[in-house]
Amino acid sequence: MSKYFTVVHQSKFVLLHSIIVLLLLSNTLLSRDRKFEITSIQGSPNSTVRIELSLDDAIGAAGIDIQINYDPQIVKLKTITSGTLGDHYDLDSGGSDGQLLITFTSDEAPSDGGGGDTDTLAPGFGVGGALAFLDFEINSGAIEDLFSSLIIANSELSDEQGVCLNESDDITTENGEVLVTDANFIDNDNDILPDVWEQSFGLSNQQIDTLLDPDEDNIVNLMEYALGLDPNKSSINKLDLPQIHIVSIETEPQVFKDFLEISFKRLKVKKRITYNFETTDNGFSWISGTFNEISAIDNMDGTGTETVTVRDSSPIENFSNRFIRVKVTNE
Repeated sequence: MSKYFTVVHQSKFVLLHSIIVLLLLSNTLLSRDRKFEITSIQGSPNSTVRIELSLDDAIGAAGIDIQINYDPQIVKLKTITSGTLGDHYDLDSGGSDGQLLITFTSDEAPSDGGGGDTDTLAPGFGVGGALAFLDFEINSGAIEDLFSSLIIANSELSDEQGVCLNESDDITTENGEVLVTDANFIDNDNDILPDVWEQSFGLSNQQIDTLLDPDEDNIVNLMEYALGLDPNKSSINKLDLPQIHIVSIETEPQVFKDFLEISFKRLKVKKRITYNFETTDNGFSWISGTFNEISAIDNMDGTGTETVTVRDSSPIENFSNRFIRVKVTNE
């Protein structure tokens, strides 16, 4: 008898243990990692910029409440429109200067079909995407390099029964900002190349293409931009490339010595790039050289460049060989 009851007791213990394990597994499966994100963008005073608010996983969320804080001295909110994901919710917004409250509600939450398979979602829903697009106007008095942070100060998700999902889910946020920039130097893909320059030559301002070479002339886009060239037209053997000359200079009365000079096109207004000069006597080991700027003449050709001539400070006779080059780097 004693043995019989022991077996029953052990069976109940195993059953109870199994139920606990299943509950733990169930909670683990139901818990989701979610991320809210606000994009960053650059703009000039009086311009309107569009910011994307996104959520990467909306499964099970019938209600979404978000608070975004911003600096009303830098930007002013103009409009809010639904994104691809937000179209499946009713959108409501409110708040005051510097604070935006957005609510998304739906009678039916996005579903993964109950098995965790995100390919079998409720009709019309995706796993995640753009909730809304926020159009901000940059104030006319905003000064270059000022910025307004776009901070997700609060975010809450709830299911169809109104139960808050924040306690069971791991929810993270990535904030954005609006940076005030001169219109000629707006660079929203952050690749050094200004958007206006990329657009004028049919390049993308949504991807990093600094080191690409669309015209296959072995001059990458960064150098094409810095030297006032056309990235779509080969510059091989063209006079618009840097030119090297030998000039004879009277260093003392009746004493003439030969020096190397290099002439090239340079941006008149420079931002985030620098021009340096290097020398070598073997063609391999380049070092920073000392040069004197001789002239800078505005090209007045619409490229925003000037033709600069610089001279090596050391005469050629001091070396068995002497080479110079201009080097463009990004800051």
